[in-house]
Amino acid sequence: MQRLQPHAEHRFRMGAVEPDVTSCRLVQILGVRPVMDDAVMLVVAARVRGRPPDNRHPRVGRFELRRFGDLDVFGPLLRRKDLSGALGRIAVLRLDTSGWRGCAEKRPLAQSLWPSAVMSIAKMSIANSSSKPPKRARGWSNLLQKHGPDFLAWLGLNQVLSTKFDLLARALSLLLEESVQTPDQAREIWAATPDVLHRCNEQSTYEIPGAPLAYAWLHLLERYGRTWMALEQLVSHGYLPIAKFGINALDVGTGPGPSAFAVDDFYHALTEFGAAAAIAELKQPPSVTCVEFDSGTNRLRHHLSEIMFVLSQREQPGGLLSGSNLRDFGELKPREERRSKQQHLRWKEEPSWNPIEGYDAYDLVHTADEANDIAQSMHRYRLIVFSNFLTTVGTVERFEPTIDEVLADAQPGCAIVVLGAKGGNYPAIYQYVDRLANTAGFRLLLQDEKVSTAETEVANRVLAEGRKFYQRLQELSPEASEEIDGPRKWFTGEQKVSRPTWMRAYRKDRYRRVRH
Repeated sequence: MQRLQPHAEHRFRMGAVEPDVTSCRLVQILGVRPVMDDAVMLVVAARVRGRPPDNRHPRVGRFELRRFGDLDVFGPLLRRKDLSGALGRIAVLRLDTSGWRGCAEKRPLAQSLWPSAVMSIAKMSIANSSSKPPKRARGWSNLLQKHGPDFLAWLGLNQVLSTKFDLLARALSLLLEESVQTPDQAREIWAATPDVLHRCNEQSTYEIPGAPLAYAWLHLLERYGRTWMALEQLVSHGYLPIAKFGINALDVGTGPGPSAFAVDDFYHALTEFGAAAAIAELKQPPSVTCVEFDSGTNRLRHHLSEIMFVLSQREQPGGLLSGSNLRDFGELKPREERRSKQQHLRWKEEPSWNPIEGYDAYDLVHTADEANDIAQSMHRYRLIVFSNFLTTVGTVERFEPTIDEVLADAQPGCAIVVLGAKGGNYPAIYQYVDRLANTAGFRLLLQDEKVSTAETEVANRVLAEGRKFYQRLQELSPEASEEIDGPRKWFTGEQKVSRPTWMRAYRKDRYRRVRH
């Protein structure tokens, strides 16, 4: 704490000196400030706010009244940086949609020292106003409309879906064989099968031993294929979200990961196509955040990702192994978490040795800008997938606050994909979701679009892989009860038509559109 005299070297602003008035005492300021280096500053002397006009010799006497248009007067900060007078009034330049234009607002130059130079600058600005504005950068939608058909053709020609599916199917087969080797383990799968088929939306189902494995056997490959088809639909309509540095996706109700694996593989395929076609904007490395409450299902998905990594022979872990996981969707609060993260990083310290003072000190790890950049990157999702998660109106009501916050927090260009059935409670569910999305600024793009693995080249593989594990279960522990009548008919060939899935897609516009 010290008492300071206002002085130029302390960077205190000097008060103006009125003409015909004597100077008063400098005030004393009581305060706390950091001790800085008193560097020499080339600033006019304290209490002096102007210099004699026309470079006349100063004389002892009363201050003269100056013209308001005199350019010799210093600016309010006592520097020759901000000039007043005619320079600011020669021409008002405004920026509109057609470029720079010079307005016809011109006033007399009251004894300006540089009228010719100022007029030259103004004439050059007005003359350049007729130049064409720069071309707008092509948007993501335009990019997809231009290259989307070629990308879809490339997927079919190279059988990318079949290749990606084969890796996932082999990994799943190894996982199931490794996990089910005894009759008791097979009976656990049989016991969980009815609940997995008819009550997969209830959390109590996954508390049954064997439920995660049963779900993976019955749903993983088929739902992987239909999510892939949903993404192809987005490409064909020019709605697939793309970002500058790669895509961040949120998969709500991930389960073993059918939608998460499909999103990850699809964007890797888009990146491969972009590299082959030399389109840098299509380089879209994905990062998928999985939301799943059941710990057993999370362990299964992680184990499956490890097997896929080994089979792929990649040098570095990728896919879902590099993504993040959230356990409870109801506890997701993007803005609050970013704020907390920013405060934590802003004041995070690390020990350091001070050789001058000879003791340990602590330095901040991040600057304010670094802490803000890291925090602001959290939960910035470009694609949000609800795959068989919103299965009842009660589920939507329960998670409505979180859905509202996540959708309101989403940035323009974010897309939502909702996958589910068509009959039963689903019309009321979709109407509820439509209202929430519209309130948050999302526009309904696609509705009642049918997506099914049966229409892809991997349809027979889905059936073959399921039948193979069904036969293994029957060998370990034969089961013929009515509770597994559905899987028995499907895998023995008595039923050949699978239930279709329907998709809805929304996209957030740059300007909010709310319809009541």
